[in-house]
Amino acid sequence: MPCGIRASCKLLQITLYLRNRIFVVMKYLQGFILFVSFLFVSCGNQEIKLTLSEVERCICEHPDNALETLRGMNQSSLNTKKLRAKYALLYAMALDKNFIDTTDVSVIMPAVDYYKRHGNPDEKLKTHFYLGRIYLNARRLDKAAYEYSLAESEAEKTQDLVQKGLLFMNFSYLYNWIHNNDKQLKYAEKGLACYMEAGDTSRMNLSYGDLARAYHGRQEWDKADSLYRIGIEKAKHDSLVVSNLLANYAKMKMIQTEPDPHGAISLLESLSHEYHQSLSIIDYGVYAYASDMAGDHTTCGQIVAQLENLDDKHNIDALIWLYRIYNRRGEYKKALDYLQSAKVYNIEVLDSLLALPVSEGLQDYYRSAAEESRVRSHKILIISAVSLSFAVLLFMIFLLYHRVRLMKERENDRQMLHLLDEAKRVLEQENAELKSKYDISEDERKKVRLSLASVYKEKFVTMGELCKAYLGLNGRSDKKDLIYYHVEQLISDINGDNNLFDKFESRINQDLNGILVHMKEDLGIADKKDERFICYLIAGLDSQTIAMLLNLSVSNVYTKRSRLRERIRKLDSPYKEDYLLMI
Repeated sequence: MPCGIRASCKLLQITLYLRNRIFVVMKYLQGFILFVSFLFVSCGNQEIKLTLSEVERCICEHPDNALETLRGMNQSSLNTKKLRAKYALLYAMALDKNFIDTTDVSVIMPAVDYYKRHGNPDEKLKTHFYLGRIYLNARRLDKAAYEYSLAESEAEKTQDLVQKGLLFMNFSYLYNWIHNNDKQLKYAEKGLACYMEAGDTSRMNLSYGDLARAYHGRQEWDKADSLYRIGIEKAKHDSLVVSNLLANYAKMKMIQTEPDPHGAISLLESLSHEYHQSLSIIDYGVYAYASDMAGDHTTCGQIVAQLENLDDKHNIDALIWLYRIYNRRGEYKKALDYLQSAKVYNIEVLDSLLALPVSEGLQDYYRSAAEESRVRSHKILIISAVSLSFAVLLFMIFLLYHRVRLMKERENDRQMLHLLDEAKRVLEQENAELKSKYDISEDERKKVRLSLASVYKEKFVTMGELCKAYLGLNGRSDKKDLIYYHVEQLISDINGDNNLFDKFESRINQDLNGILVHMKEDLGIADKKDERFICYLIAGLDSQTIAMLLNLSVSNVYTKRSRLRERIRKLDSPYKEDYLLMI
């Protein structure tokens, strides 16, 4: 072999050898870089985990520090779904514990998406609970109830008594919204029991107020009074807890059967001077009403002027107190204006209530739906283990069924929404016609009282319209759809639940200046069925709905009403004209 060729071959061998060695070195170097990167990420993740654990540990005692820490964290460092879920849950908790009432569900959605598949019962309980809190802030009572029900199913699997207590107290608050005093009381008692078992003194003292609120909703004033006193005495060294109790106690003093304005004023002054807490807008409304009733018209006028100058007129409680003040003074046109404002604000809550299958059975409905969903998922899992093809076929059948059912539900929803829109349109038209007739003169006061009664019938008119819709759909093939079943159940509950009727009667008395108390006394009415008949007339229910609720014929309803009006005309009572306007 010539020397040139031999040299070239040798050079080629050396080149190949060096390339192979360089390749091996690069491979090891690449592995080393990946290893170092893994160590760096692991160390970074470990630091983030420690920070989140520290936030979780102190979030109840120091929620402000916890929120500040979370806001200061670098979001890009949350490089796993698990870390993002943990952060989202803690952030939602921190907002809630700092009394920041967010309505943005996106803050907790990473936790919802992750924990529904990978979470333990404690994590699922907290996720559903705080998502429910966000929906409650947005006045989406239907969605809040659904999430609370899912949380309650997880609560059965945990030992976190404090979190269970929070859930039960929020259930109590929700039922307070829909005026179901029995279930409000039930969950308030369960919440108090959890706090007692956990030894959480602060929350236990606060829950005395929740329990008292349930009792004054039932008009059991003595029990409510005792519970407020117990709570205030036990929490006298906790300014935040005692301020909450004092404010609610003062409010009860002014709405009980025999108002105690001096007692309410004393409680609110103690809240301000002794515990150095600022009064809320609602507190000022109570203070003004109590002052007016106590004869201190100057103080009342000063507070009313401040309330009327507020930019935020969407606080329904403040609007109601202004209505009560002007109604008591006989300034009916102003009273009506504030009642109208409260009505506009409250329409969102009304819509949310109508979205529920039936408010009385919302918890059972959603718990049943959740249980059915779990059973269905379990069946699918078993079938798929037996045969993949059969599982796919079953899944397709389920999707088809769900699609058909969804189409039916959407059609029903459209019908209900149309009904509600029509009811609102009629009410707005009637209110506009009534308002055009207003005159501030003394001769027109009776017309204004009629307008007040007409406006306040709104929520009851909606109930009557829904009952008529139910009757009209009685013969349809989809009669067994869930919403109609629950409407039927609601009619049965109304017929047999004395507590429900007592609540109904109390609400009419409260908002129409005790008209039922005066009427029963003037007419000597003692029969419960007659009381219900008068309540339904005042509430604006139509004759067909009243006949159905009282198991009467429609002709009997007309006859009873005619006889009742004849008896009223013969009365020698200062309220006679008011009775005739309502009946």
